[in-house]
Amino acid sequence: MINVMKPEEKLAYLKAEAEMHGFEGYFNLARQLKGTKVVERVNDDMLFLLTYMAAISTADIERDRIFDYAGSQKEYEASKYFRQIHTLASKWGYAYAKACKYISQRLQDEYISKLFGRMSNILSSGEPEKNFLKQEKNNKGRNIF
Repeated sequence: MINVMKPEEKLAYLKAEAEMHGFEGYFNLARQLKGTKVVERVNDDMLFLLTYMAAISTADIERDRIFDYAGSQKEYEASKYFRQIHTLASKWGYAYAKACKYISQRLQDEYISKLFGRMSNILSSGEPEKNFLKQEKNNKGRNIF
């Protein structure tokens, strides 16, 4: 005989299982993040993405792959900007510096717009990405905490 739970029983069971396995904190965080503004989430995401990009750039991989990998991190709201830059460069023939500049001019968030403006300047000057990303990651981390 199959025991079929009522929806409210199933919900109570799932909550108890989540608490027992420590998942409740994750779901509370997800609910809180859902209530925050997109701009706030994007700014917070930038620290994680800059840290990620700085880490992978230490492997001396190509610029194309750095932007591709950053753009494929779909759990972060800000990854869409890196995806747009990568698309402009890889599919439309833009230089990465020009693609960064183009995106920076279309963003309303001042911090992210300036970040992509600085990134455009650095990329056009020929400085290695890993130096810039490391510096930006350190600066963003200080601004958050």
